[in-house]
Amino acid sequence: MANLSNINNKFLVTTGGDVGINTTSPGSKLDVRGSGYFLGTASSGAALVTIENNSGSTATSYGLLVLGGGNSSNGRTFEVRDASGNTDLIVKGDGNVGIGTAAPDSPLEIEFAENTGTIKQMLHLDYNPVNNYGSALFKISAGTNSAAVTQIEQVTSGGNGSFGTYQDTNIINRGVGGISAGNINFITGSNTSASSIVMTIGGGSQKGNVGIGTATPENKLHILRSSSDTQSQLMVQNGSTGDAAIKFNVSGQSYVMGIDYDDSKKFKIASSSNLGTTDRITLLSSGNVGIGTISPSKKLEVAGSYKLGTNGYIQYDASYPYTITTANTASVGNLVFSAGLGSAPYESKIELQGSNTAGAAGITLSTASTPRITVTADGKIGLRKTDPYYDVDATELGANSYAWGSGLAIFGQDRYNIRELNNLFYSANTRCAGIGSSSNLQSDMFDGNFDSAYAIGANTTYVVEIDGTGVMNMTYPQGYAVISFYYIYNNYTSLTGEQYHYSGTYSGQWRAMGAATNIRGSAGSGGRVVRLNSAGNNYVNKWRFTFVTGSTGINVADIAFFTSRDAGAQVNTYMRGDRTSEWTRTIRFRNDANTVVGSIAPGSTSTAFNTSSDYRLKEDLKDFAGLNMISKIPVYSFKWINKDKRSHGVLAHELEKVLPQAVTGEKDAKKTQVVDYSKIVPLLIKAIQELKAEIDELKK
Repeated sequence: MANLSNINNKFLVTTGGDVGINTTSPGSKLDVRGSGYFLGTASSGAALVTIENNSGSTATSYGLLVLGGGNSSNGRTFEVRDASGNTDLIVKGDGNVGIGTAAPDSPLEIEFAENTGTIKQMLHLDYNPVNNYGSALFKISAGTNSAAVTQIEQVTSGGNGSFGTYQDTNIINRGVGGISAGNINFITGSNTSASSIVMTIGGGSQKGNVGIGTATPENKLHILRSSSDTQSQLMVQNGSTGDAAIKFNVSGQSYVMGIDYDDSKKFKIASSSNLGTTDRITLLSSGNVGIGTISPSKKLEVAGSYKLGTNGYIQYDASYPYTITTANTASVGNLVFSAGLGSAPYESKIELQGSNTAGAAGITLSTASTPRITVTADGKIGLRKTDPYYDVDATELGANSYAWGSGLAIFGQDRYNIRELNNLFYSANTRCAGIGSSSNLQSDMFDGNFDSAYAIGANTTYVVEIDGTGVMNMTYPQGYAVISFYYIYNNYTSLTGEQYHYSGTYSGQWRAMGAATNIRGSAGSGGRVVRLNSAGNNYVNKWRFTFVTGSTGINVADIAFFTSRDAGAQVNTYMRGDRTSEWTRTIRFRNDANTVVGSIAPGSTSTAFNTSSDYRLKEDLKDFAGLNMISKIPVYSFKWINKDKRSHGVLAHELEKVLPQAVTGEKDAKKTQVVDYSKIVPLLIKAIQELKAEIDELKK
């Protein structure tokens, strides 16, 4: 049978069943050449054209194959338009597919042009909407490496996703492990360099690390900012009335740090899951820091004890004064500085206690866990005594307990009560036993005395310097220095003396005194006294003595002075002689005008306590009623506080009302009042005279 064709060969049906339109040699069952379209009307629910491949599941068969359009982006291989001629779907010659656009710029471009500003769902992937099981997976791959794959997966509530989770969204980068590859990067801007990466979720060897500002995160969260400005790099904010905090946790122990909104917006660190319960450190907006307290009133306030570690210290860089204060009102241990805590033989500490109770310890210095020096709230000092009775109480110190270092020993410029120091230094047969002793016990209020005793070993050079600067600035001194030795070993190789001149011809120079000469005893005798003449005729305020011993040591008992000032002989100053020689032991008392107003002078069998009474010092002599005054003075038998002893006497403030010149000090002042009972003697004499006169009158 011949081919069936129409006029001009526009329609042809071959004997093989192929149909050609506008062609005489159709190459397929339907071959249409030239432009054109199908026009028809389909009923509702029916297809205008149906193409069906009924050859089974043969891999090489097609349901619809469209060829043509060329290989360029200008070719249109397949296109679907709406009634207005707008492209709904197009397959270009270069393989790009466009939905809603006639010019797709990528293998798939979906475009929706609408000027309403509404939200438009552009793509919906829905898997298995019938039985709610499995997951929908969107896969992106590049290259031939099977690991260069990224998957975005939505798991149904039925589960069975890539990680067996439920209703999760999984973003999966199949990057290889062991190297810095497989990252998920978030990039902003048009720059394609690594600097445009604003956030990275690490893969490979960085797996699980998140980087902000870095593409190579080294930790679970790594924030990098390369800038010279002062902006912060991390912000935790609560936009409502709750806390802004970060929580840390390991093995059941949690810590939280952040801002506690309910507590005046303080910054805290707490050892729990929430702020406000177990707060450990608190920082106020004022800069005050509290440890163990949430209301610090100072720059650093610690509720409880704190410890400085090895080589720890507190450094003050501010201006003077430096203050450490406690507000603790407990009865003990307001402020304690301790070293060697926990080992009694090594522990040393200083305890400061705030107290206004007389006798209560205010400052305690301890070594080897034993109190050594105590200063009470009322100013008394105890040496190895925690409850001092005297202003300086050394009653716990035993014999031979006093020593002042070896070599050159210099005391300061303070004035001393000579007798009290002599008692303090006295022990057994020696005074100030031990090696090294020196003092400036001379004073312009008292005649000086220097009782001492110290052993100087064999083959030793030993220097004693006595500094009287400010208290014994002598002008034109004349006199002697007397040194006494005791025990049989009192020999020396040499003994030299020097005087320091603070002004005059030899200002700033040490000048040798005369050679030492025996004035009593000799080397090897039971007692020996030597004398060194003064340099004379200049201004002196220091003395220095150098002892050099040979094969035998020496024991020095006393160094004493007799000096005078020659300038018109206005003032004589006698520094006591040693305790065995002929020199006097007079102690003289002077007033502010440097005039002698009293003295204590020991004689051969007694001691005289003298006070000024010369008629040339007195005027306006009047009679008085001595018996009447004596009768107004209350006298008691009483017991001393802190002493189990009774005595008789007056109360200072009551005597002050009758005889104020016999009382020193003020009632209830910091320093207690004292009484000079000798001032009452004139009243007693006058009262006796008045009583005698009455008795004589009665006898008539």
